[in-house]
Amino acid sequence: HKRRDIRNIMYDETLSTAEGLIKRTWDLRRVMSLPYVEESVNDLNRLFEYLQTNTPPPVRLDKRFQMLYAQVLRLNAVVDVENQRYEEALSTFRRMHEIAKAIDHPATIAVSYLNIGTELARMGKQGKAIDCLEQARDESVRASRHIRIITNSYLARSYACAGRKVKFDRTIEAALRTARSVENYGDGTDFVFHSLGGILAEKSYGHLEVEEPEETLAMQKEIKSRIALEANIWLDAWIPLDWARAHLMLGRVDKSVRAGREFYRKAKALKSPHAKSRAHHLLNTIENEGYSNVQTVKDFRHMLDNEDKNELKALDARYRT
Repeated sequence: HKRRDIRNIMYDETLSTAEGLIKRTWDLRRVMSLPYVEESVNDLNRLFEYLQTNTPPPVRLDKRFQMLYAQVLRLNAVVDVENQRYEEALSTFRRMHEIAKAIDHPATIAVSYLNIGTELARMGKQGKAIDCLEQARDESVRASRHIRIITNSYLARSYACAGRKVKFDRTIEAALRTARSVENYGDGTDFVFHSLGGILAEKSYGHLEVEEPEETLAMQKEIKSRIALEANIWLDAWIPLDWARAHLMLGRVDKSVRAGREFYRKAKALKSPHAKSRAHHLLNTIENEGYSNVQTVKDFRHMLDNEDKNELKALDARYRT
């Protein structure tokens, strides 16, 4: 009996260590570039591979074990997205969903629906995305307010992408109102590491999707202040893309390019292929709008082309050695 009790204690401590590592990985996601996040995710993968190989089936089927493993899958899918492996990410989020449903864990079910919906939206499947995100919202009723806030935030963005302005306005304001009433929103409760700044970013993006660029630009000061408070380098890197798009919609091409160059510089520091690809997409959009002969646009094109050539040379040199 004593030996079994010791094994149980060691098992519980191992899972507590795993949970702590998962939470620290999300902290890294906020303040460090992608390679650091990948390294931490790989540590988690090795730990859970060992546990799945060396623990008996009753242990591996334990609800806490499965819930934590679902969170590890979620982190793997996030890394897939940053490396532009979008189909793999969607498949992994679906595996997370299967586990969440099997153990009937409301928070994990809701987040898995949220992640699947987000990936479907990225693929342009807005109807299916909204359906998944509405399921996430419905499931969140059984979980914490942290889950309800994050699901409403992402659902609002999807409503905006589908041009549903009234629903976007109503849903994003509900998310903001609730987040401001919750102490320490995004503190890791139910593995939610979103933030008030993240909700504001979804609002900023949504205004662009419903063709309100002035509203996006009006939020600049508020979002900058929030980013400084939260010290989120990923949010700090992404938000200039909103400003670039807003200026372009208003015909201010030089300001759009200036914000686009800022976005690219910060995306490069994140070492995220996904983020850097959006700078190329922005430039293509600017050129397709008829501004390809504007000098600032030409300079932006020259800069990105040179960066691509330098990266290819560096990769070639690495493979040769």
